[in-house]
Amino acid sequence: MTRTRQYQLLLCLCAIVLLGLTAWILNQTYGVEALHKKAAIIRAGDDYGRVRSILGSPRDSMKMRDTNGLGALLTGGETEWWAYGSRLHDLDWRHPFTRDFPWIVPIKWHFFSPDTNDVAIYFNTGGKVTHVFIPGK
Repeated sequence: MTRTRQYQLLLCLCAIVLLGLTAWILNQTYGVEALHKKAAIIRAGDDYGRVRSILGSPRDSMKMRDTNGLGALLTGGETEWWAYGSRLHDLDWRHPFTRDFPWIVPIKWHFFSPDTNDVAIYFNTGGKVTHVFIPGK
């Protein structure tokens, strides 16, 4: 094997290791476990600003204006919730053709509650956190 070929292989190996390390760092920073750890910091009584400073903008949210009637019945009495999670978690790459059309990309409707895979923050009428839902905990 020539010296040039050895350098090319070494360079290729270094690039693969660097890409793997970058993917691992990004997953630790922005992945599901990182989101769960950040959400665990939030406590009942925190306000909108604190939640946004820790988790950023929500992926989905809903605010109910009807706090006594049908809206309160459908949402369990909560006036607002914010959902955090990745749209990539909704994709089913392992079993793409075992579902109905559109197969891989699901169409999810979140009218009255967040998805079961999402971190959900529930607020009261005063804009304070009432409870935090972290999937699997």
